[in-house]
Amino acid sequence: MCIVERVGTFERMKKRALVAVPLLALLAVFAATNLSCATVGCATQGPNQLTAADGVCLQTYALAPEPQPRASVVVVHGLRDHAVRYQPLADALKAKNMAVYAVDLHGHGRSGGARQRFESIEQLVEDVRQVVKVAKTEHPGVPVFLYGHSLGGLITTTYGLEHPEDLAGFILSAPGIKLKPDVTSGQVSAARFFGAVLPGLPAQPLGPVEDFTSNPEERVNMTRDPLIVLADLPARSTRAAIDGIEAVQARAEEVKLPMLVMHGDADLITNIDGSRELVKRAASTDKTLVLWEGQHHDLMHEPKHDEVIAKAVEWVEAHALAR
Repeated sequence: MCIVERVGTFERMKKRALVAVPLLALLAVFAATNLSCATVGCATQGPNQLTAADGVCLQTYALAPEPQPRASVVVVHGLRDHAVRYQPLADALKAKNMAVYAVDLHGHGRSGGARQRFESIEQLVEDVRQVVKVAKTEHPGVPVFLYGHSLGGLITTTYGLEHPEDLAGFILSAPGIKLKPDVTSGQVSAARFFGAVLPGLPAQPLGPVEDFTSNPEERVNMTRDPLIVLADLPARSTRAAIDGIEAVQARAEEVKLPMLVMHGDADLITNIDGSRELVKRAASTDKTLVLWEGQHHDLMHEPKHDEVIAKAVEWVEAHALAR
């Protein structure tokens, strides 16, 4: 296991960097060396494995295979998350004759790469695009929808902007598409600085599991799941997420695909205003916002998860029939 000792917060390190260039250089070498600890291969050898452009193995899943589906849904997970956690959604979609695919993103789940490490949102979009291509190859002419949660919501929105021709629409669950109000310009500058010089540095706290879900059982499951990383987000990934968020904010009016956006109004992880504003600003004439009262971030594992799943399935079914 590769371990990087946390050096300090972005703000403290930015001040130290101005007076401690030799130390910073040594740390940069250390962070770069840490990249060699990344596993290029998947965690286990098995079916449904693809290779990313940088050679990293991507573990993909047919969570709900269907020989002749009415639609295909590709699930895009978030941080502290992985594809198999969406099996209940997949089962509900399969009951309506939908095929469901998913991928463990770079550095997540059973895919290769340094844990939680990604270079850009576009890199993750390409992870997902490989799975979309599989769905289209296996089911030609069948509409494809994305379901993106949290970071996956940012990836999904970016995908919809860059490759709208691939999709019939998408669902966003607590998408991370707007910075939280307490994020300062200094923190953003520090994220960009350390993302460039110390890419592997654990830098951005993601919050306690209590902020992800109000369900005590799910909190325990998160801490015990060997495929979930509870460490801070690496500096390069933090920079990539900020860049991706700013790109979506700059282009929100260009979103034209049908979309369902869902957010818990007790979410402490992602900014609910991002969901509200995307639905307001998007050019799409088919857009729905659902706010779940009292629900925390991880809607798929909150007390109202059955209602969340039912809403998602209802939306996909309606839009598959409309085509």
